[in-house]
Amino acid sequence: PTIPRPSILVNNFRLRTLDGQHRLKAIQFAVTGRDERGQDIPLIKPCTQLANEDVAVILVPYEARKARKIFTRVNKYAKRTTTGQNIVTDDDDIVAVLAREVANDLIGSRLSKFANNTLGPKDHEFTTLAIIYNCNEIIVTETFPGGKIDKTQLPDSDKQLLYRNKVRSIWEVLLSNIEVFADAVSNPDERGDDNRRSIRKTNLLGKPVVQECLVGAYVRLTGHPTNMSGESACDALNGIMWAMSEDVLKRWENVLWTGGVTGGKIITKNRSLVTRIIAYNAGERMTGDQKGELLRDYLERFPETDRSEKGLPELKASR
Repeated sequence: PTIPRPSILVNNFRLRTLDGQHRLKAIQFAVTGRDERGQDIPLIKPCTQLANEDVAVILVPYEARKARKIFTRVNKYAKRTTTGQNIVTDDDDIVAVLAREVANDLIGSRLSKFANNTLGPKDHEFTTLAIIYNCNEIIVTETFPGGKIDKTQLPDSDKQLLYRNKVRSIWEVLLSNIEVFADAVSNPDERGDDNRRSIRKTNLLGKPVVQECLVGAYVRLTGHPTNMSGESACDALNGIMWAMSEDVLKRWENVLWTGGVTGGKIITKNRSLVTRIIAYNAGERMTGDQKGELLRDYLERFPETDRSEKGLPELKASR
């Protein structure tokens, strides 16, 4: 059966949408302020300025067989958008909205990689939008417990303000007081690019995944029951050994790092465990049971024959 598709009349030519019908309808709704039945959409004012915008389209002569083939190929082989691209465009998810604000207002858009979720050796950025998003989600969920965040619609204005103030205040403290962070963002233009590349090559905090774990550790340290001040928590975190020496990477073996200094790489799947180990070394208050659970989770990353000789890694730098 033929599926009706939205169409528009241009200079007496009827143009029918082969793909992108939802986008076309969204534009029509925005310009007219009316839905598909011609009824006014509540709380939506017509945006006639949008009608003057340029929109790129591809026009093809209509042939039923060819149209079906094009539609099938476009949708079958469509390239999924990246996590970063989804965060850029999502206006219903408060975590995404706050991620964009942190990236643009506090870190700087030039230092936040939007398109991809990872940083390469030659990239000049400090972090990625996806990591900022993850950090913000940790901040919000750990500070304001009460269930999973609804990412399909924005919370009320009061709750948005609470989330925004908390997220921004934590990032401001971290960017000013975590030594590696402050160094990395101190020169946001080209003059600081080589320094950021050097940090990423020689310091674990130059790696976006480790940045996420540090933020999680900070939230644990400043929350109940440890209740450190922001500055004290940063001072304790600065006291962790972050330099990528053979000794430090060996302590993170099988948990955060695999391989040696040359040719090694970050392990991304153990973020929760890494966060807890960092917080433990920075002075998080833990009960005996909590320490025992942390040790068991750590030892599970090693063969049983190696576990008896291991304890939690000591990461505090001697000062």
